[in-house]
Amino acid sequence: MNTAQSLEPLFNDLVTIIAAVALPLIVALVNKYVSNAAARAAIINAVTNASGIAAAYGQTKGDQYLQNANVKSVALQMGIAYVADQVPQALKYFGQTDADIAAKIESALALHFGLATPIPPVVPIAAPAASTNAAQPALVVPATPLPPPSATAA
Repeated sequence: MNTAQSLEPLFNDLVTIIAAVALPLIVALVNKYVSNAAARAAIINAVTNASGIAAAYGQTKGDQYLQNANVKSVALQMGIAYVADQVPQALKYFGQTDADIAAKIESALALHFGLATPIPPVVPIAAPAASTNAAQPALVVPATPLPPPSATAA
């Protein structure tokens, strides 16, 4: 009986123990990821629906774009109540307050009304201005241009 054959039962036991310990950890990580994604999707769906409810309320009050502060306030409260009623566990999970929900509903309303502006393009930062420090050496430029390298000087 060689060494590999004698260590095989020990190796099999070791693999079984590692799998028994690692499997619950892997399952817990997958469940957490799925829970996060499901909670996030539930909040997004509820906020989208709440923006529709708020817009519909504004239309019934003759304020299509919710420009009247009183109408907008009531519409947002209706939206907040809807979201809080639909996904209370997800809100608690992420620690969302009424102010957070209102901000999300307002963003969704902007998209609903087509008022959202796209993210502005990145503007490159201008190169720094030339230094006036006299201690820096000046760039030496030859008075006459250098001749092009010849094909024979390789």
